[in-house]
Amino acid sequence: MYGAIRGRCETGCCLISRRIALRDVIGVLRFSAILAVTFGFLVQGCSRSSTSHDVQTLTPNSTTDATPGNNAEESAVVIEHDFGFVRSGEKRKHTFRISNPTARTWTLRKVITMCRCAVASVSASSVPPDGTLDVTVTYLAGNIAVNDRRRVVVVFREQDVPPVVLRVLAEVRPPLTLTNSNIAFVDVGRGQVRKRRIEVQNYDLNDWTNVRATTTAKWLSCRVRRAEPATDDTNLRQRYLVEITAHGANSSQPQQESRILIEAIGQNGEVVHHRSVPVTMTTTPAVTVVPRHLLFRDVQPGRDSVSTVLVRFSEDSVPGAPSEINFTHTLGNHLRIDWESTTGRAWTLRAVLNCSVLPTGETKLIITFRDDRIPAVELPVYVFSTNSGDALEDARQ
Repeated sequence: MYGAIRGRCETGCCLISRRIALRDVIGVLRFSAILAVTFGFLVQGCSRSSTSHDVQTLTPNSTTDATPGNNAEESAVVIEHDFGFVRSGEKRKHTFRISNPTARTWTLRKVITMCRCAVASVSASSVPPDGTLDVTVTYLAGNIAVNDRRRVVVVFREQDVPPVVLRVLAEVRPPLTLTNSNIAFVDVGRGQVRKRRIEVQNYDLNDWTNVRATTTAKWLSCRVRRAEPATDDTNLRQRYLVEITAHGANSSQPQQESRILIEAIGQNGEVVHHRSVPVTMTTTPAVTVVPRHLLFRDVQPGRDSVSTVLVRFSEDSVPGAPSEINFTHTLGNHLRIDWESTTGRAWTLRAVLNCSVLPTGETKLIITFRDDRIPAVELPVYVFSTNSGDALEDARQ
């Protein structure tokens, strides 16, 4: 009986071994098939061209993509074609040729396009053994300046055939290209000016006679001048620089919005291209003092009393040195003024009062600046022998 059991065990083990061996063989064959498919892609030649329509046999780069194919985690075969310089509105076509080096037919499952600007057409619904499939990608350049990249994904029904990513690149430039299409002036001190610059580039088929920049806003002004074209861009015909100046003194509101119309003038004096550029400006006072007064509390004759205020400057109003600021008051030597801090745009002013008799009447500290575009600041001076009473509350308000 033991021998019978042993015989059945040996037979069962033999069957298990044969099943394991068979499974290993199937795995090796499947892996070999994937290698053959990939090798078939790799051995195909590649020809790149910038013409409007040509044929390219598929050759993958070292790049891989996670694509929405049969398996999103599977590394896809990727091939790129660079159209190079393309003007806005132009169409370019390129044909990718996918070869099937295996002994069985590949069946097309779907072609995935990511946008309407890159559409694809195929020459057949399947690829026979040792046959080819042509995929023509038509690219339409948009109306903005961009280094564009679009892709089309070709997916087959066979699980062991990797998806194919067809990627097209294009350097899109409108005939009138701006280096900055939105201008924002932030934190302009009232009474100050701020400048920005836009470069206007001519990628048109013909030269322009001039570029014109106009605005109706009183707080904006524009000036155009010609610049030499860049030598490293053979498609760029001309360059113009538009210098834009925002005048904070001419702004009656803390926030302003306007537009600048930029026009390219053709050979006969006509406007051949135009762009409208939005411009915004936010203004702040050149100088803001917090609090808006000097307050001395618990003042006693012959003893120092200290009051500090924070002086904030707008970006264009920061003095070069404390010596550019002057102080005027009627307290003579009884009031000393100096700076605790002059770092950045927020300075700390320190006032020390020492008098034998409390001052009476209205007293002010007047702060003036060497830059006459910055208005003077007047700070009332309040002096109290106690920290209570209605007068102190009025000073705080």
